[in-house]
Order: sequence, then C-alpha cells, then structure tokens
Amino acid sequence: MRRQSFPCSASGSCVPVPADISLSAAVKKEPLFDIWWTRLGYAREMAGNYYEAIAAYDEALLLNAASTEARNGKNRVTTRLQ
Repeated sequence: MRRQSFPCSASGSCVPVPADISLSAAVKKEPLFDIWWTRLGYAREMAGNYYEAIAAYDEALLLNAASTEARNGKNRVTTRLQ
C-alpha cells in the first residue's frame, strides 16, 4: 500500500480528513475490496488531493478493471489536472 497523505492548508499544515482516515483503515483491513479504493479515491478527490485520488482509483482498477466508478473518477481527476 502507498504512503497516505492528507490535505494541507495554504500554511502547509496537514490535517487528516475523517473520510480519508476511515477509508484508509478500510483499505488496510480489506485491501482486495475495490470499492473501498474507489471510495478512498473519491474522498481524496473531494479534498483536492488529486494525485492521491488517482493512486487510489488505480488500485481499484487493478482489482477490478471493469469498475466504471473508478474509471470515471480517474478520468475526472485527470481532466482537472490538465
């Protein structure tokens, strides 16, 4: 599993978001359950952590290449970063 990161304020102070914490625990407990990775990707996307969101969506897609939620999420974030 990759290193976790949390959203940071403009001052550089990083604070964990509750959804990120909960979903990070879920993927640690059940790392082969793609929906947890997809939800973690979405939580990170909503927090503005786009690179971390892509990493979570990638994990979901490795586990389930047919996941339209993970693919759509990754496409959304990738488009934002362009």
